[in-house]
Amino acid sequence: MVAVTSFVGSTLVAVALAGATLVAPPATATTAMEQGTASEPATEERVVIDDGHVDIGPRFVDGEWRLQLHDDTVRPMVWRRLSDVVLAADDGVRVEIPDDPALAFLGEPGTDVWVLPQNQQPGVVWPGWSTQDDEVAERITEPVRWRLENVEGPGNVVLYLTSGLGDHQVLFAGGPSSTDLAADQAADQAADQAADQREIEVPIDTHAHGSWVFTAPGVYRITTTMEATDTDGVTHTDTATLQVAVGDVDPTEGFEPLDEGPAAATDVEPEATPDGSSSDVPVMAVVALVGVLVAALVAVAVVRRRRPGGTDDVEAATGPDPGGTER
Repeated sequence: MVAVTSFVGSTLVAVALAGATLVAPPATATTAMEQGTASEPATEERVVIDDGHVDIGPRFVDGEWRLQLHDDTVRPMVWRRLSDVVLAADDGVRVEIPDDPALAFLGEPGTDVWVLPQNQQPGVVWPGWSTQDDEVAERITEPVRWRLENVEGPGNVVLYLTSGLGDHQVLFAGGPSSTDLAADQAADQAADQAADQREIEVPIDTHAHGSWVFTAPGVYRITTTMEATDTDGVTHTDTATLQVAVGDVDPTEGFEPLDEGPAAATDVEPEATPDGSSSDVPVMAVVALVGVLVAALVAVAVVRRRRPGGTDDVEAATGPDPGGTER
């Protein structure tokens, strides 16, 4: 298992995939997560985020451990369910892999990849991860275990860190096999570099960012689990899926279809009876009720139309005698 160091407040080295190594200034992420976010509201609206700072992290919601996304792109800042968010990385983040042996785990030099960089860039969404929620920091003392469960998409995903000395540490690498040889090679090389690249440990009070690399355009669904044991020995775990639209695609395609619930009664086919006819109990009940009401109205009409001599004026209620017999 890989241990992850917090890079908050330290100088980061970003890799300029155009071919050079760029020394960046200290991270400038808003430090709201460090100040505690327990009182920040949650929202269930669906949003596409293509610019600004967001963090994935655990929090307690009504006492339940939840893996959610902290959205720092709006004011007030809010927590969102991962299923309500699509991160969009358009072709503006497409670059070629440089001919640099230190980045060989990304694939063949000259191959296009789409990168959400470790350091914040204007006009680009900046996803990180955090274990700085107030209640989490209070109830959890050991590192949070962050595990990659599955990657669904047209290519592979590599998440890696670049240290202040320029060393690269692969945290996650996964995805279906691609017809692109470079994408396959990227996954293989990342696996060679990090034997246990599907689970890492994130210390409490960590806020970090890494480079997210995607090897092909399209919609990705990255499913991860965050798990930790509290001071009472209770283990908390939650699994959620991050949705990312990469390249020239409609980002709303990243949303899963809404669950509309059970179909309305009018859309349900009636069950067939043994003789092959349809059985529709609600309709028959309505018909029976209408029959009772009609019968009651007829009875009222008959009573109200009695003749002075006591003989019922049946014709008034039922119409002329079909036989034509006069009374």
